[in-house]
Amino acid sequence: MDVLIVGAGVFGLSTALELTKRGGYKITILDRSLPPVVDGSSVDANRIIRPDYADMTYCMMGLEAIKDWQNHPLFRNHFYPSGLLLLGPSDSMYRDASFNNLSVMGSPCTKIHNTEDIRRIYSTWYTELKAHQRGYVNQISGWADAEQSVKSVANYLVQQGVTFVCGPSGTVKKLITDDDKVVGVETMDGQNKSADLVVLAAGAWTASLLPEQQYRLLTVGQPVGFIQLTEEERKRYRNYPVLLDFESGFYSFPPTRDGLLKFSRHGFGFTRTKEYENGKKESVPPLLPISSTTLPKEAEKQLRTCLHTFYGKDISQRSFKKTRICYYTDTADADFVFDFHPKYKNLFLSTGGSGHGFKFFPVLGKYSVGCMLRELNIEYLKKWAWEKPDLKEFKLDGSRTGPLAYEYDPEMFKPLSELNSA
Repeated sequence: MDVLIVGAGVFGLSTALELTKRGGYKITILDRSLPPVVDGSSVDANRIIRPDYADMTYCMMGLEAIKDWQNHPLFRNHFYPSGLLLLGPSDSMYRDASFNNLSVMGSPCTKIHNTEDIRRIYSTWYTELKAHQRGYVNQISGWADAEQSVKSVANYLVQQGVTFVCGPSGTVKKLITDDDKVVGVETMDGQNKSADLVVLAAGAWTASLLPEQQYRLLTVGQPVGFIQLTEEERKRYRNYPVLLDFESGFYSFPPTRDGLLKFSRHGFGFTRTKEYENGKKESVPPLLPISSTTLPKEAEKQLRTCLHTFYGKDISQRSFKKTRICYYTDTADADFVFDFHPKYKNLFLSTGGSGHGFKFFPVLGKYSVGCMLRELNIEYLKKWAWEKPDLKEFKLDGSRTGPLAYEYDPEMFKPLSELNSA
């Protein structure tokens, strides 16, 4: 069977990885550039690897994925088990549900009530917790080198006979439909490429390629920053855990070998609306890669406030070494979508990362293809279905924090609240 996979991020690569295990598929992956795609959501220095979820399905998947991050030859050299410090206010339901799920699964964590509890595990912990902050440490969690793990899988797929087509010939302009089928795709250079099965795994570009998507998917951008540390600071923070604060949405990583401190905010994000000739409007990333982006004022202010809280005044006032807006695709309930499109029987959707897809990289394809072939039980098929009649608005999964309105350039960004009120 000829299979076209649109998108060389973790959803597309992991789907191809699973199909190659099964055999019988001639796979072509299309993207604007060879993976890791420079402005995709699955690249740069690092990504959080954790099974810490209030949703038991993702908790179990996360534990399964961590075993592969620890042991699988394609992933084990790119995983760093620094541990995860998950903080929140004293009444954080998401944090407490995550802790309870891990306990049920036999993966105990250490509760954190004060600063000294942290220092018993991480002796160089620098700042004092606020009185209302509580949390836990999960020492099996950590981070992965995103760029290198993507390269590892992509190189393996080439060895298995998967074809990558990049540049204008790999940049999909639109789907080519014929009644209830997608017969192929048209690329930016005017070529038509046909296939028996088309897998749409285009991440933040997915919604813009669908003829009809009824606000099922929403592309959002999250602010990311990097600050250069001194060598003394790098040594101080190198044994830090990954930090995830559910009160502010702020998260940060141990510094890289060259002393770059990466941090971000997992909030409600920014949209970037484009209107097409047919009147369709979608939030889309810029088509051309942007290596450095000026952050919206509100986002920079909040990031600096959090840096001050966790890393001190001096670091919080330092110039950013670089910044970016990381775009990905949210779904209304933050569940993935692994399903055939209801109008097109051979168009399979593998998307909806909602900011948490990368950590499942080793097992995403197992579940994506499992839904494709209808091998999984009905609860999984329902959870990751395209059609969910009960979804009326974007409520996500309870893990996002922060304001819904921002100071921003109205020509570039719109707050999520505007879409919900439209």
